[in-house]
Amino acid sequence: MARILLVDDDKDHLKLFTIVLEQQGHSVEVYADPITALLKFRSNYYDLAVLDYLMPHLNGLDLYTKIKEIDSKLKCCMITATHEQFTDDEENPRRLKNMTVIRKPISNADLITEINSILG
Repeated sequence: MARILLVDDDKDHLKLFTIVLEQQGHSVEVYADPITALLKFRSNYYDLAVLDYLMPHLNGLDLYTKIKEIDSKLKCCMITATHEQFTDDEENPRRLKNMTVIRKPISNADLITEINSILG
């Protein structure tokens, strides 16, 4: 069982992803607001952060950056419907290492497969 931080401003996605992850035995802490998630973030507590990319006030990539400053070992998964490329190169300094990107829409089975792969 993994402890998963789930942050998405879409409450329907939060409900669906939470149900799917909890059915797999994971403990899920859910936030619809990225600022609140950051304020309540605990270092060395979560096994994985699952973050939506497009959110108001603080996008998922910026939240990822701030979280990694607090807990550099945390694994992260970005969920997005955009076609933006998340690369790790010198031309894109905001793009960070050790981030898996999952494109929406995604089936429940594929979500579980991706999450289990990230968690090892």
